[in-house]
Amino acid sequence: MAWLWNSWEEYVNAVHPAVLESPGLWRLSHQDTSFTSQCNLSDAARRFEDAAQSLRQSGFRINNHKRATRDSSTLQTAERIVLEAIYSGEALLLYNKLLALSDASYGFLHQNHLLKHWDRYKKSDRIFIEVEQFLSDIGKLLKGYQELVAVDRRFLVDNLDLPPLLEADLLPARNLFSCGFDEAGVFMAGRGLEGVLRKIAAQRKIVLEIKGKPSPASEGDFRDLIEVMFHIRWKTKERH
Repeated sequence: MAWLWNSWEEYVNAVHPAVLESPGLWRLSHQDTSFTSQCNLSDAARRFEDAAQSLRQSGFRINNHKRATRDSSTLQTAERIVLEAIYSGEALLLYNKLLALSDASYGFLHQNHLLKHWDRYKKSDRIFIEVEQFLSDIGKLLKGYQELVAVDRRFLVDNLDLPPLLEADLLPARNLFSCGFDEAGVFMAGRGLEGVLRKIAAQRKIVLEIKGKPSPASEGDFRDLIEVMFHIRWKTKERH
């Protein structure tokens, strides 16, 4: 589900990266294969989640009923973890434009410049509050990412009760859409639709008459099959 930015400038204007400031990774994202981009996207998400876990292990919590760490000795380690989190989060958004433009990224995009203010915040307890907020924002961004993964998994085939043979063309269509190959995805989805319509027409013994000669609609031209199925649906709606 890698959705790439059209230009480095487009990414910068949306994300305002604090760590990923050079276009090198963006260039690679357009040179690499889709498989590599998918691997890089998954790797960024994993490292982002690992950073959140490391912050929790350092004593930072998102819990209004329990005071989190205020131990200054943890700040040096926390600073390193925050740097890794910002880098991996910005890489995650570089490989997924949809996620960057979603509400899930709002908090992270307001906290990814945390290191710029680190020394000033460190003079008081505000540094702990900001890190805890950052940890919360990581969680929201990861949740948004996981929701997009779930949507991709359900797209086209969710709640369908089709025989494996008919579902076979819809699964590649789903996979193509999930990688941003919309044109190829539309082609495969159309092929899947054709298979479903022909199966219905054959089971219902629907007949198509061309120049006074009846023939099975399931064996006709796809365009004619769509037309006849549309009219059958329309008549059914009018009857009820």
